[in-house]
Amino acid sequence: MREHLRRWILSSVAGTCAACGAFAQHVVYDAGTAGNPPVAPSPLTQGFSLQQGTGTVGLHPVNDDNGRNAWEVADSDAAPNAYAHYASQHDVTLALMGTTWELTATLRMTAGPDPAIAFGIGSGCTIPDSHYTIRLEIVNTDVVATDDLGGGGPLFCAGGAEGYHTFTIRKTTPGLYVPAEFLYDGVLIGPVGEHIADLDTNVFFGTLSYGGAIGRARFHRVEMRSLDDLGATYCSPAVANSTGFPAVLTATGSPYVNQNFLTLSASQLPPGQFGYFLASQTQGMVVPPGSQGLLCLSGNTGRFDEPQQIVQGPGGDLDVDLAGIPVNPPAAAQVGDTWNFQCWYRDVGGTSNFSDALSVTFR
Repeated sequence: MREHLRRWILSSVAGTCAACGAFAQHVVYDAGTAGNPPVAPSPLTQGFSLQQGTGTVGLHPVNDDNGRNAWEVADSDAAPNAYAHYASQHDVTLALMGTTWELTATLRMTAGPDPAIAFGIGSGCTIPDSHYTIRLEIVNTDVVATDDLGGGGPLFCAGGAEGYHTFTIRKTTPGLYVPAEFLYDGVLIGPVGEHIADLDTNVFFGTLSYGGAIGRARFHRVEMRSLDDLGATYCSPAVANSTGFPAVLTATGSPYVNQNFLTLSASQLPPGQFGYFLASQTQGMVVPPGSQGLLCLSGNTGRFDEPQQIVQGPGGDLDVDLAGIPVNPPAAAQVGDTWNFQCWYRDVGGTSNFSDALSVTFR
């Protein structure tokens, strides 16, 4: 059976190397939430292509499934060549070879007596290349994740057949031919082995043909992102807060403006206290009234202080829209620009403080 699955992947996921273009460090399918949009979008509208066999597989939107939209892939055909999955049209070769990354699928398993539901990522178009694949099946009220091509055993996800859950392949060591980690709802469950195959440079999700296996799942969101740190830290360490430690600011994503992928992360904030991120193209150093820390920005400074952007101690993240940084007036990051970021936050006793600061130059 294992060799059968390997042959299926080699023939159906690979495609041609002509599809290998500019690499991406951020690939995402997002079905949205109930009413936003009213109808779950097809992955074909978000940079994915459909790969399918000759069998019958249902592909359709699911709207307002307990507050989430989703795209359902339903393989109820026991024929050996019945499968359908979506493959990203973005080349992720460099992201796999030279960086750390994670691939997360948020989905609801609705039927899966066989290991038909799958998601994974491949590094290149020539042998030998690196690939990571996870297959999912339902066992009672649980989900069992299997990585048999990479040599891994079954990984049990308790309660995984009840509602939506997040399944993640995370690679924390750069390079080819190294193992990754498997996480279930953010908790490390076990390893994901790497295997060698002639596979296209893409992210994929859907069903696979495993000796006529059947399964059905509703995919709410699938995202591959780089975990590499970005930027240069300055004004570090920051002034310690009531926890006894200074707040720390880091950034992950891509320095390429056209990818619009920058995530700011603040940690070591006082628990229960709120804060927000700041941005400016000018550095500075001043202690504002009422603060016990240093503001390391000056000039035209923007605040990411919309309700959905507020972070809560002990830490939080923000995905920055590089096309609309909230200075006055709002500005878009350009190639060659350097932007500086910092986190302001409340501390106990009515005072405020700042994290250290980070400078990011975009390409």
